[in-house]
Amino acid sequence: MEKVIEPVIEFVLSLQEPGGGFPTYESYPIVNPDAGWTRLPDASPFITANVLFSLMQLNNTTAVSAAIEKGVQSLLTAKEGIGFWRFWPANSKQHPVPLDMDVTCIVLFVLNRCGHTFKSDKILLNNKSAGGYFETWLGPRISMWPFPAVAFNFLKDYGRTKPTQKLGYFAFNDKEPAVAANVVLHLGENKKTQPCIDQIISEVKTGDISKQFYHHDIVVCYHISRAYANGVQGFKVLGPVIAAKICAYFNAGNIVDDDMLCAMAANVLLNFNREIELAEKLIIHIASSKSYPDKWTSSSYFCSKDHNFFSGSPALSAGIFVEACANLNRYK
Repeated sequence: MEKVIEPVIEFVLSLQEPGGGFPTYESYPIVNPDAGWTRLPDASPFITANVLFSLMQLNNTTAVSAAIEKGVQSLLTAKEGIGFWRFWPANSKQHPVPLDMDVTCIVLFVLNRCGHTFKSDKILLNNKSAGGYFETWLGPRISMWPFPAVAFNFLKDYGRTKPTQKLGYFAFNDKEPAVAANVVLHLGENKKTQPCIDQIISEVKTGDISKQFYHHDIVVCYHISRAYANGVQGFKVLGPVIAAKICAYFNAGNIVDDDMLCAMAANVLLNFNREIELAEKLIIHIASSKSYPDKWTSSSYFCSKDHNFFSGSPALSAGIFVEACANLNRYK
């Protein structure tokens, strides 16, 4: 596997921007299907953190370590308040969006692993519905009374992003398992996160998976498996369910569907230690595809609530393949 992933690692590192972020692309398949993917002027901290997560699964070389450190510095630069992030910088020319749990928690997970700590967890733990399900967007809440300065900034942010909310792009009570899985990846499994973990388990078992800002079940499963592989043991019960779902998907002839989704599926199986033969088959398939080793393109990862705007990155597509190869190496 080392020889397989080396040129892909080089490709990922070659895309890193001078500021440390990784390029982020958008597409509008409904209103402008012929335009393809367009590079955004600002690297999204979300895309950057996910690429860094994949790189962190490698046995670090000097080049990989330097890229991770450079990426970490870009995330630190994008920090707002005591430790919050949004999909694109507040001064971006895109539609203004609030700070959110999805971006904040994957960024915090990466930064914590690199030795950086913040004081935002108490606020994150309270950003949930009455039933204990972590909600997507960070906003002012009554439970934030011990943090008046943060609450005031969230209130200002609420006003600033209201035009985007009126367009129907988001609502402050949005919630879904793909986002919540990233939250528990960072916050871990404990009494305060258990109600949300239990509800995610129920959603996956019943097949009633809400997808507001992600369009494919495999992405949801990838986030869940990542959390499981990093200590959320409650998700272990989903291993057989998710493995069966992935086997059924690819047995239906979808193996050539999308290289990023194939790589995500391989990571899911390897994280749950199930169907390793299929995981290896997917990796071999990708390594013989037109993407390999340096023709990677953007694939739809994150999307808008109306599933019109899609975001991805060639660096993310390739990075998730690198992550899958690194995971497979542990079985060799």
